[in-house]
Amino acid sequence: MGKNLKITVLSNVDQNDSGIIPYALKISKDLKGEVNVIHVIDTRTSQGIYTPYSDSQSVTPGVESYHDILAKKQEVVEDYLAKHMGREVSVLNYPLRVNYEVQLGHLDEIIIEKTEKDNDLLVMNARPKGKVWENYEEVFDIISITGNPVLLIPQNIKYRTPREIAFVENMENDHSDQMKKLLEIFEEVPIQLLAVNISGNGDLKQKLKTDPSWQHIVSKWDQYLAIPEAETDEILAVANQHRADLIILFEKKRNLLKRIISKSLTEKLAEKSDKPLLVFYN
Repeated sequence: MGKNLKITVLSNVDQNDSGIIPYALKISKDLKGEVNVIHVIDTRTSQGIYTPYSDSQSVTPGVESYHDILAKKQEVVEDYLAKHMGREVSVLNYPLRVNYEVQLGHLDEIIIEKTEKDNDLLVMNARPKGKVWENYEEVFDIISITGNPVLLIPQNIKYRTPREIAFVENMENDHSDQMKKLLEIFEEVPIQLLAVNISGNGDLKQKLKTDPSWQHIVSKWDQYLAIPEAETDEILAVANQHRADLIILFEKKRNLLKRIISKSLTEKLAEKSDKPLLVFYN
């Protein structure tokens, strides 16, 4: 994939904080991707005298209208984004193909529009941050609507080229297609793969070696571990012990009811991990 890798970054910049932009640009450089940075001002959360969702269309004399407020917000955010992007691209000192824009609208609709065509990877922050989203439910709402792999970046993380990668998987499930996609994404980076089997079946590796869909993937493993349960602390301990730069997860998409009742492994790790998470969803 390499030079044709299309990466969408969901900006979370503000006046004095570049957010995940530095990390996103550096990993895009290493992956030799093309980057589209989007900052969304969600019109459903903007306050004003009149919005399309309010009961009254009157505007008190001397008070700005809803549309004036949005226009000013857009102008301010465009200035922030241009400042941060200019600085970070110059620091990068690399001819990375970058486009950036500020859009008004519904966050979920814009993400669907931007990622359903000609996009290979969505990059966004792993934890809630102020005006973009305020809780984990909103973060995972976005993840649930995109068909792309999603790279979740912890706030204020320092970039390190992801050479040591731990992928956590119940290997009794067939995610061989997603594994092939993973290898394509990182074909420009010499990586070491640590396979962490959370199925509880310690003998599964030998079976996978003879499975035609897994043989090529197993040949790429540098280390293999089997742990009995998918406990968050144990997974993070293994990742830290092996100095992993990145954790890969494979998850089935869950409906809203299941997400309300219990948190997924990805959600639990996103709350605790100081390492980026790359999530592939079925």
